[in-house]
Amino acid sequence: DGVKDIKVVENLAVPNEIGGKEEAEKLGTVQMAGDADDGCLSRLCGGNNPEYEEIDIELDPQEFDEKNPGKHHRVISYRNRTHILNLVAYERLPELTVVARSSVLSALQRMPLSAHPKGEFLASNVIINTCEEDLRTLKYLLDDGGDVHNLHKLVFSDMRDASIREKVLSHLKREAKQVLEYRNALKSSSLPFPNSLATRPTLRKILSDVDDTLFSSGGRFPAGIDNKFEHHALYPGVLTFYKELDIGLADRPAEDEWPKSWKGNLAFLSARPHVYKDWSQKKSYQLFNKLRKTHGLHTTPTLLAGELFSSFQMFRGDFDPMANKKVQNFLEFSALYPEYTFVFIGDNGQGDVSAAEKMIQSHKDRIEAVFIHKVQDLTKTPGFKDGSIQLWEDLGIVFFETYVGAALEACKRKLLRPSGLQMVANKAVQEFTKLKFHNEEQRFLRLQELNRDIEECNEFLISHEYKQVGYVMAKHAFACGSLVRVKQFGLGRVVHFRYHDGIYEIASVKMKNTRIYTLGRSLNWAFRGSPGDRVWTPYGTGVLERAREIDGVHVVNLATKKPISTLYRRSDRKDKQKGTKAYLQPTHIRVIKAAVGDRVTTAFGKGLVQSFRNSDGMYEVLIPWGRQRRETSRKYDEKKMNRSMSDGFASTKRGYSPNVLKNEKVVSGVIVRAYLVASQIHRADVSGATRCLIS
Repeated sequence: DGVKDIKVVENLAVPNEIGGKEEAEKLGTVQMAGDADDGCLSRLCGGNNPEYEEIDIELDPQEFDEKNPGKHHRVISYRNRTHILNLVAYERLPELTVVARSSVLSALQRMPLSAHPKGEFLASNVIINTCEEDLRTLKYLLDDGGDVHNLHKLVFSDMRDASIREKVLSHLKREAKQVLEYRNALKSSSLPFPNSLATRPTLRKILSDVDDTLFSSGGRFPAGIDNKFEHHALYPGVLTFYKELDIGLADRPAEDEWPKSWKGNLAFLSARPHVYKDWSQKKSYQLFNKLRKTHGLHTTPTLLAGELFSSFQMFRGDFDPMANKKVQNFLEFSALYPEYTFVFIGDNGQGDVSAAEKMIQSHKDRIEAVFIHKVQDLTKTPGFKDGSIQLWEDLGIVFFETYVGAALEACKRKLLRPSGLQMVANKAVQEFTKLKFHNEEQRFLRLQELNRDIEECNEFLISHEYKQVGYVMAKHAFACGSLVRVKQFGLGRVVHFRYHDGIYEIASVKMKNTRIYTLGRSLNWAFRGSPGDRVWTPYGTGVLERAREIDGVHVVNLATKKPISTLYRRSDRKDKQKGTKAYLQPTHIRVIKAAVGDRVTTAFGKGLVQSFRNSDGMYEVLIPWGRQRRETSRKYDEKKMNRSMSDGFASTKRGYSPNVLKNEKVVSGVIVRAYLVASQIHRADVSGATRCLIS
């Protein structure tokens, strides 16, 4: 019958049939909130809030078989359930705490209400007999369950009797009026607001869209059109913006923590329709729970779903039904919280702007602000016509590109504190650095948008004596002092790079005393690497000799393969012979770690580079393996001996030998051919030929 998770407590046997008030009272001896453990009845089965506990009912083990749930109907029969509901939702309701009452309502929703003829009456009785601060706490607990069973669904979906629903709404409105009178009295007396659940300085609900507002749809229709970020990428700073709007101008113990005693006021107006058995809403709540665990979402939000009809009309390009459904959800939700004001956050990709217009026109005194994420040009907004931009300005609708810009406008409107603006900006910078983009150009464009808003944010923070926020550092490929080729201007030298917007300051070579300011995509390498660097070219590897400043042509000495015996030479002076030179543009050159013929050190020993594959950056290295024995023959040159002695380089005094090592051979061991990447090799000491080139 919808009753789940029933466990066992103290010696209370439930008979097969309970047929009278006396037996119902026996069942009521299960620890009621007023009898023993306060809030114990909140453990009624079905509650899923972490604050809830489960009701424990002692059942006869012979009659209750946990392994065979099909037998439960014998123990918890229809009449038994009726007596339980009458007991907890009517007869002994005054004895229940507010947490216990929320658990009763949660269990009634899961029953569901339509499964019992008095279900709607009993649910309304619990709400109508809860007043003042307990009523506001009850509403918070119902919306904080983390699933589809919330206050909105209870009143507007589960309660099908219009007269019962009207009684509940009238009670909520009457109690909200008392709350507002109490708060106005506090304001007029200049007394501080108590730090409690219901008397926070800001009674505000944040209503937000999901796709293209909370996270990017990646341009996947029908979810949205924003392709500036990858699919399901969380917008930088959005969750912190929600939290700071929820806090408002209130004081809190720590700047970076959400007080545990506070309940959140976040709700999502989604266009995603309600489908069979709440499948769509359950997926959304799984996402919300994940955001709360891993991304710091400060509260469990409420979801107000759309409908299938408006979703189908969207495929025809008609977004009015979707906007009307969101307005309807807003009107119903505002009726549940008459004492609250609202902030709406959406995007201009579908029907949110039209919905915002209707919300402001119908409840202008209760809409504090509307923030619209600009995912396309304003002229492409659905429903745009002549005079729309002026209308939006008159209604106070704010269009923003980043949540730093949205937080700045909210701070100017006294919706949050400057310290809250600072936290949103800092969090946006941190989250932006972790995002992935389709390409570097897309990342750079988003970086410019964010840094532009951070620059305005810093001006506001400095004027209010707060520390400024650091920019997102742009990646630069051209170091200061590098010679580059600028489109339409020729050669120039990098003087300065601005990290916050990626602008290079270039000193022109041809036009003296001329500065060029441009982005990195307008630049190209004039030089790649420094003289002596190993480079890859289409004609093989080699050593970069120089780069001509007049035209940027690179001169490369192409390398040739060497025998393995050269691995044991003490010097490369015998190889200092003129080789082939290549004259290439910098686009045809790639700096690498070692060229063909270079001696390298690997984890397997010393070796000699034989080839380099540009496609995957793989080096082919020959490594002598095993115990080596060299057979050499020495040949003395009398002229070199006499010259070295006269110059003071005698072998006996200074350790320098004029001997020339020739005919060196490896007579034992094997040669291993290894294929290694750049991180697995280290070039040996720079050879004499390379030292000559560098000098």
